[in-house]
Amino acid sequence: MKGAFECTHCGACCKKETSPVNITLGDIKRISKFLGKDPKELIGKEIKIRPFMDAESPGRFELELGLPKPCHFWKDSKCSIYEARPLNCRLFPFWLYATQPDESIIEQALPGYECVLNSKVDNDHRLTYREYSTILSRILMAESKETDEFMEINDYSDEVELEGHEEDFGTILGIPGRKTEEAFIRVVRDAETKIKIGKYAKLPETISEHLKNEAKFASSEELAVVDEKLKGRYDS
Repeated sequence: MKGAFECTHCGACCKKETSPVNITLGDIKRISKFLGKDPKELIGKEIKIRPFMDAESPGRFELELGLPKPCHFWKDSKCSIYEARPLNCRLFPFWLYATQPDESIIEQALPGYECVLNSKVDNDHRLTYREYSTILSRILMAESKETDEFMEINDYSDEVELEGHEEDFGTILGIPGRKTEEAFIRVVRDAETKIKIGKYAKLPETISEHLKNEAKFASSEELAVVDEKLKGRYDS
């Protein structure tokens, strides 16, 4: 479709370690309902505690719920939970086109994201993506806030500090390229080794009880209505 983002189904955003995806409690509730599973069956397997780099302080990683990469839900060259996919997955790459010109997006793109490198989005589609991203971002912010509060109240908030990766961090903050990708993977994997797994032993049960008794989030059906804004505006 001329002027629209064109997904190539390459799976880069689902498989590459350079595409970290935060998960909210709302995401977990929607995914577990879609799969017909108790949320505790997903935590520690398809969804784990992951290190997310602090953009303002690269040596610091906040530990949050996220998807391991390659994503365990990527099966048979497609997303097996597409209808219940996480909010951050729904937003990619539309939030980029909503906030940045094509030139900036291409400059920042890492190797392997041909869909982003090759798509030329016109202003008409960009406005649609901006509206879509604005709605989803509001939902994401609300769910992220509740997730952060839940993690803090239950003493699951934590972070790790890395030392000895000055060269890698310098590369990550430099011009995107293959070396950037390799440096990012090195520091994230090192950060993973510092996660105190035992601290999260009861997390699956705690999340399950919370979602069962308290939390109310947008449903997959409600988010599908938001997705309708992309109809005819996105080559999937």
